[in-house]
Amino acid sequence: MRAIMYHYVREYDSSLPNFKFLEVQNFKEQLDWFENEFGFVSQKEFTQIIMKQKPITNHGQIVLTFDDGFLDHYQYVYPELLNRGLWGIFYVPTGPYYSNKILDVHRIQLLCAIVPGKDLLSQTLSLVSEDMLDEWKVKEFKTNGTGGFRYHKRNEINLEGIMEVKLILNYYIKPQHKESIIVHLCSIFDVKFDASNYYLDSDQIKEMGQNGMVFGSHTVNHNVMSTLSRSEQTTEIQESFEYLNQYINQEYKTYCHPYGRPNSFDQHTLDILDKNNVHFSFSVNSKTIQQSDMETNLQSLPRFDCNEFPYGLAN
Repeated sequence: MRAIMYHYVREYDSSLPNFKFLEVQNFKEQLDWFENEFGFVSQKEFTQIIMKQKPITNHGQIVLTFDDGFLDHYQYVYPELLNRGLWGIFYVPTGPYYSNKILDVHRIQLLCAIVPGKDLLSQTLSLVSEDMLDEWKVKEFKTNGTGGFRYHKRNEINLEGIMEVKLILNYYIKPQHKESIIVHLCSIFDVKFDASNYYLDSDQIKEMGQNGMVFGSHTVNHNVMSTLSRSEQTTEIQESFEYLNQYINQEYKTYCHPYGRPNSFDQHTLDILDKNNVHFSFSVNSKTIQQSDMETNLQSLPRFDCNEFPYGLAN
C-alpha cells in the first residue's frame, strides 16, 4: 500500500499571495493519475488489514490521508471523494474547538503567506532571544541537517527567510515562548485570523463520518511531541480522542504524528499510543507500507507527500 498525505486543497486566495496549497483541479487530476497507475485500497480491505484479518496483498494501491482538519477538506475534498466512490482518513487537531483560535503552526503558515520572508525573519530574530531557544534542538538540526527534520515539503520552494522562520518558531523555540512571539508578530504586521472558517466544525465531522470518511487524532495543539513531557503528550493524545469520539463511530483508533518526521516524536509517544489502544499511526517517510510494518511498525507507518507524484506540487 501507498499512503498519501495532503494538507491544504483549495482555490487561490489573493489575500494570501505566498500561501502553499494544492489547487483543486490538480487534486482531481492526481486522483485520476492514481486510479490509472495504482488503484485505491477499498475501505473494507483496509479495515481487514488493520484489524489483522488479512495481509497486504497489493503493495501499490493508494490510501488517501488528510491532515489538520481544514475546512478545505469539507468544501473540496469530501465532495470529490463521494463523487468517485472513494474514502479518506482525516486527522484533526482538536485544540481550536476549545480555544476558538487558529493553532500556532497554522498562524505561522499564514504569516509566511502574507508577510515578505525577509521582513518576517528580521522581526522574528529581533523578538527571540537566545534563552528562548532549545539549545539541544538547534544542535541536533545543525548536526543532522534538513534530513533530520523537515519544515517544507519535498520539491516545495520557500521564499527567502521563510524556512528560517519556520525552523525557529516550530522547532527551535521553547514551547512556553512560542505563542507570545507569534501573537507579537501578528500585532507588528497587523495580521488577524478567524478560526471560525478555517477548520471543520463538529457537524461536518459527524456528516463525513456517517458517509464513510475515517477520522483520527492529530493531538490537541499540533506541537512537536518530542519537546513535551510524557504527561503532556498523554494529555495531547487522550483529550483529542475524547473530543473526536463524541462525533465518530468506527472500528479502529488511528493517530497521525504532528510534523511526522522521526525526531518529531519519541518512545514516550509510541508507548502512549499503544497504551491507549490506538490501532495504527502515520508518520512521514517516503516508503510503501509492507506487511512487516503491520507487524512491527504500526505506530509509525510511512506516508508519501502528495507532491512526490504528478499533479501534487503545491503552488
